[in-house]
Amino acid sequence: MFASFLAIARSETTAAFVPRALTLRRTAPQDVSEHERLFRIGPIFGASEDALVLIRDLLGAPLRSANAALAATVERFAEQQLAHTPSGDSATVTPRVRACLAPEIAGGTPSIRAASRQSRRKKQIRSAQRWLS
Repeated sequence: MFASFLAIARSETTAAFVPRALTLRRTAPQDVSEHERLFRIGPIFGASEDALVLIRDLLGAPLRSANAALAATVERFAEQQLAHTPSGDSATVTPRVRACLAPEIAGGTPSIRAASRQSRRKKQIRSAQRWLS
């Protein structure tokens, strides 16, 4: 899976996509040359988890197939949607998402599903409060 991710990232971006580290739970094969060729680093075998550590700057690498017009359209659409949030203030979206994710981050790996559940619950509470007032 990591090799597939890197192959796609290398073919779709203009960056030299080389991970910072790769750890694998499996035991090392006798010949690791294919791993080194694919990942362009020496993986650490026998680790406690499978992990691919990337250099943060690589995640912002330009895409070869980037479409500036489409990006502008999506950006305008997102801004329009944010303008119609219940609070009417798009600046509150980031703090609300952070507040939803904070317990998830503290407990390990955050999930989009948990954040959206909490967000939906908050909307239900606000709606009930408006109805009751």
